[in-house]
Amino acid sequence: FPPRMAAARFFGRDFGHWAMKKILYGLIALIALVVIAAFVVPMFMDWNSYKPEISERIEGLTGRQLFIDGDIEISLLPTPKLRITDARLSNLDGAQAADMARFQALDLKLVLGALLSGDVQVASLKLIDPLIEMERLADGRENWRFTPPPAEEGGAAGSGGADEEETTEVSLDSVSIRNGTLVYRDSVSGAVEYIQNLNGTLSAKSLEGPFRAEGSLEVRGITTAFQLASGRKRDDGHMPVSLKAELGDGLAQVGFEGKLSMLESGSEGSGTLRATGADLTALLQSLGMANPNALASGKFSIKSAAAFSESGLKLDELQIRLDETQATGAIAFTYNEFSNLDVALTINRFDLDRITANGIAENGAGDTGESAQNDGGGESPDNDYLAMLPEGLSASIDLDVQTLRYLGGVVHQAHAVLSLDEGVITVQQASALLPGGSNVVIFGQLSPGDAGPHFDGQMEIVSDDARAVISWLDLLDVGDIPGDRLRRFSLTTALYADQNGGELSAMELRVDTSHLVGNANFALGARNRLNAD
Repeated sequence: FPPRMAAARFFGRDFGHWAMKKILYGLIALIALVVIAAFVVPMFMDWNSYKPEISERIEGLTGRQLFIDGDIEISLLPTPKLRITDARLSNLDGAQAADMARFQALDLKLVLGALLSGDVQVASLKLIDPLIEMERLADGRENWRFTPPPAEEGGAAGSGGADEEETTEVSLDSVSIRNGTLVYRDSVSGAVEYIQNLNGTLSAKSLEGPFRAEGSLEVRGITTAFQLASGRKRDDGHMPVSLKAELGDGLAQVGFEGKLSMLESGSEGSGTLRATGADLTALLQSLGMANPNALASGKFSIKSAAAFSESGLKLDELQIRLDETQATGAIAFTYNEFSNLDVALTINRFDLDRITANGIAENGAGDTGESAQNDGGGESPDNDYLAMLPEGLSASIDLDVQTLRYLGGVVHQAHAVLSLDEGVITVQQASALLPGGSNVVIFGQLSPGDAGPHFDGQMEIVSDDARAVISWLDLLDVGDIPGDRLRRFSLTTALYADQNGGELSAMELRVDTSHLVGNANFALGARNRLNAD
């Protein structure tokens, strides 16, 4: 039966082979159509029509409106890509800037294989010309805290993906920022800070870390290069971090090693802070400080245990070195509704003569005579440092200087306890051992005024060698006075003084065996002058 056998052979093995080939060709054709559609269809879709849905989704997550003034472009193969231009995120009501964030362009590329497996791997994310406005409003609200709108019955805003987001792995191969700007505004204190020309890259194995970042930025006109590294976020919410930064062309190097946490209650961190630099004067000049030579010059270093949060900074175990001057102690600064500064420092040596000489050299010797004899005509002088203090700042300062050089002499054990409130400095205690075995104690208040600051308080001086003190202060020429005179000296008096001179009242003066009671006034200028009655 040959025909029947041939037919069986055809409809058996050969037919099956023929059918499989047909099915395989059909699948290949279908796949080809899908691939072609993936390439071609996105080109013809109007992705801009999805702007309302995208904005609604962002508002559901953040409580802010997203405006896309440019175009949306999407392609799926060979690499999923997204490009958005001219987008902005609205700010809180009452904020100074209408938009919290905006950027010229966002370019996103995803890894297709990771996406098909249910994960998100960002091959690259580029932000071009981003601007972020961070603001603490006068009522205490902070615009970087997002509050989603309340959930509606039958469905919560931003719901439907919470469980999925918890299981979705997100990694960042490369995030780059080009020409970014960050603005921080504090409407409570009036402070405004700008970070400009931010350019850098960031990578992360997950949104929980570890992170790596490097780049450069400009703050107060100083170009700063930085490197940041972190470990993975731990169960207690803390993340180990390491930061290194170099300000300007070798102006200063700053480093931080510690931990950082982003909690619902706020951000906080702690660790070791270090800073070094070749010339403090050059750094202060770059930061815009006028006449820094009058305050500091030379090589410097700082090391401290630092703790910080959104409302304050604390520096413990503080070590400061400036040339031969060393200081140890602690500084704490809080900035809630009102700012408060607490300082406790012990300084080994301090050279006021050098500071004065540097200040005169900076200003020019020809100006010293006129400025020293300000007639108090009502204009606030240039050296009214009280007027430079931030409004609303309170402070307490405990300062101990072991050796102080002033007017060519050496003052020992200088100690001052001061407090600042509403622009008035209260001298709770200021004491020192002066040349000639003399002891001085002063207390009172330093207050601002139209013609400059003035001091009103009490002074007590006891000396075993009045001649040495008088010569040191250049009050009188004691050369013609017998050597056994002007030895023992004591003075108790009320003291009023400003930049031009002052008055001693209710004065009780003992010189050797003499006892005087009365008043005196003095003038400060090219030559000091003292009148008494």
